[in-house]
Amino acid sequence: VARECGIIPAKNKVYMSEAVREGSITKLAWNQIEFIEDEENDLPLVMEEVKESEIDNPRKAQEMEVSNVVEYVSRELSDTLAIQLEKNLRSIKRSNISTLIKVRKRTVAEEGLDELEDRHPWDNADHDFSLVFTGDSFGLLMKKDPKAAKEETKEILKRSAVFARMSPDGKALLIDALQNQDLLVGMCGDGANDCVALKAADVGISLSEAEASIAAPFTCKTPDISCVLKLLREGRSALITSFQSFKFTALYSIIQFTTMTLLYYNSTTMTDYEFIYVDLITLMPLAFTISLTRAAGKLSKEQPMNTLICLPILASIIGQALIQIIFQVFLWPTV
Repeated sequence: VARECGIIPAKNKVYMSEAVREGSITKLAWNQIEFIEDEENDLPLVMEEVKESEIDNPRKAQEMEVSNVVEYVSRELSDTLAIQLEKNLRSIKRSNISTLIKVRKRTVAEEGLDELEDRHPWDNADHDFSLVFTGDSFGLLMKKDPKAAKEETKEILKRSAVFARMSPDGKALLIDALQNQDLLVGMCGDGANDCVALKAADVGISLSEAEASIAAPFTCKTPDISCVLKLLREGRSALITSFQSFKFTALYSIIQFTTMTLLYYNSTTMTDYEFIYVDLITLMPLAFTISLTRAAGKLSKEQPMNTLICLPILASIIGQALIQIIFQVFLWPTV
């Protein structure tokens, strides 16, 4: 699903984490997993294993029918990964697309969580990769670095694309870890178990009108994440409209100040009706039409400024003010 949605690029290799308990020691292990679509739909769904000795010298491995996947996984892999595949087996059987699943038994353990450095299977790799976490394995990672302050943890979070089977506290912990990387985090949820994460996120979107809508500042009646793009477009539009309104009001004040200064210099002033005409006929229609500006149909990669005190906005105001002052003071008397 992550590949089909573009969350994991098609060319990226996938490493899945799992928490493995051996006696009193809990280890964090990584398995390289590949999902490859077969163009011939009439072939059965199969699972192929590439053993450690076959990674550098590939050869055709043993293929197994989908009905034997659970038994096969339970014997060859850890219990955690076997349970996950077993729960998804029914949905896999219903799929009409023939899929080849490769599980490369290239596992690296972190005994006692004290040996993180240079022990990952993707170290010194010349390929792009994505990481997949489960709730147990992510909790194990955060136990070593709760604030995600280490460079290695930051790199792992940057490369992670999927976080599955997370508890409510685990979701909140993930959002806190991402926010510690100076990232703005959005969260979509539709149940009571998402309330903590929705409240902790910078942007929380409830996909239902149930309990999650109480904790989330935004609620969408459509039960999918298509509302995220619309929310981003409308949010950016509202922010830019606010900035434009501020610049319009500031320039209007500067223009009126310059005008009144010149009139007082020439021993004259505006009448009350002239003030009413400027405010009601000239200013109000322009201020009203600014609020009618719609959001762009396409979301841009460039983010708008998030503060009024920044060079682009100040340069725009000062530049327009100078143009108006030069025109009123030097050019208008010569016309």
